[in-house]
Amino acid sequence: MHHFSFENPNGLSGLMDVAVRRRFAFVTMWPDLAVLRDPAQACPLMLQTFTQLLNIFVMHAADDGFQLLPGHAYFLEVDEARAKVKLHTELKPLLLEYIAQGHVSGFRDEIYAFIDGLPE
Repeated sequence: MHHFSFENPNGLSGLMDVAVRRRFAFVTMWPDLAVLRDPAQACPLMLQTFTQLLNIFVMHAADDGFQLLPGHAYFLEVDEARAKVKLHTELKPLLLEYIAQGHVSGFRDEIYAFIDGLPE
């Protein structure tokens, strides 16, 4: 049996982290642009928004910061109106949490600018 799930690398801590990691194998999977280029998976707005965020991480994040890049699942939506809602209700809170926790302190201004530029 294979079970696939997604982990925010900062979501588990302490004893819980150890307990989970003892019982499961974790495989790092990077976001897949091919998925976002498929119109049956994502609208052009989502591909554009992910690409903008990816560029911010490429330009400003330290090597270990790339594990914080939100995966392509945050950008899977074919309807543009629902995509805008998803960006504000799922992606924006995650990025604000990264800022609050100091995970993107070296480029928080760029992340704030990105958030401010999210389509309404």
